[in-house]
Amino acid sequence: MHRKLLIDAFKKAEKEERLVKKTHISEFLSDFIIEDSEFPMVKRY
Repeated sequence: MHRKLLIDAFKKAEKEERLVKKTHISEFLSDFIIEDSEFPMVKRY
């Protein structure tokens, strides 16, 4: 269930935001989740 949700989110972000690299899609989704949920998360580099 979670896997399908993540795959669908990646596909939607890739299509709507015209992002190509998985790292860019991941950063976009992470930023979206942080802004939407107002839940503090830490990015690891």
